[in-house]
Amino acid sequence: MSPAGKQMKLVLAIVSKDDAEKTVAALTKGDFRATRIDSVGGFLKEKNAIILVGTEPKNVAKVCEIVGKSARSHEETLAPTPTMGGPGDFYMADPVDVTVGGATVFVLDVDQFKRL
Repeated sequence: MSPAGKQMKLVLAIVSKDDAEKTVAALTKGDFRATRIDSVGGFLKEKNAIILVGTEPKNVAKVCEIVGKSARSHEETLAPTPTMGGPGDFYMADPVDVTVGGATVFVLDVDQFKRL
């Protein structure tokens, strides 16, 4: 349990690097504290950010709403890229439209929370 027996949640949102700054700014404006950790991953090996927000259970929906409005998905066209043909590599012969951006959000229970 967190201080004074208060239950807490950890909202972990993975957003594109392009949306990270505005997402953190929107969360801060909404009076939430947020921590950003830059990362790389996914099928396209694009740069992402993991945004961590600790909050009370009653605020989880609001945090998710802010993240959803700030991190929108959109279409991009990937041009063919030659590869060396190593294990796990693939070759796209034609441009491909893909959906990128948006957010993947996890909500976790917090056993203990301390602000030091």
